[in-house]
Amino acid sequence: MKYLTIFSILILVSTAYAQTPFRDTSGLTENGIEWCEENYQLYKIMGNDFFEHHSHSIESRLCGNLYNDDLWTYSGPDIYQKLIEQSRIYYSLEIQESLEEAKEGEIDTKPVNVEEIPQQIEQQEEELEQEELENEIREQETEEKIKVEESVIPKSSENEGGGCLIATAAYGSEMAPQVQLLRNS
Repeated sequence: MKYLTIFSILILVSTAYAQTPFRDTSGLTENGIEWCEENYQLYKIMGNDFFEHHSHSIESRLCGNLYNDDLWTYSGPDIYQKLIEQSRIYYSLEIQESLEEAKEGEIDTKPVNVEEIPQQIEQQEEELEQEELENEIREQETEEKIKVEESVIPKSSENEGGGCLIATAAYGSEMAPQVQLLRNS
């Protein structure tokens, strides 16, 4: 009976471990990161054959991307959370690459080219900087137009004798609130 109990517990524990997913719908889970850690030495030995060894699974490609990321050597207490978040970025890039390859009829089972990622980020940063520069130029142009319009449009001043003659005549006095409102606008 004792052995049957131990055997039952082992089956339950191994079943629970086997059901823990490596990834969710957007990247690796903590269990997936642990799997990457367990397979890191194999990747170092096998290189790109590592992916074929794992039947080019998305998990192995995500691990491959993480292995080549500077974050892989990070040792802070939040390492798992950071690697999970980074795996989500790679997951998105893997899906995007697969869609593009499917359109072209190519089959590339290796991870996203990690060297392209910094280039994509750099390109996005350059586009943001360009957009900010264009916005600044538009703001300066708008300010200059306002200054030009203010200098061209003559303002009525009390020294020139008013300027709201029709309103003054209509309301009977320069001090009428309606005349003041027109003068201030």
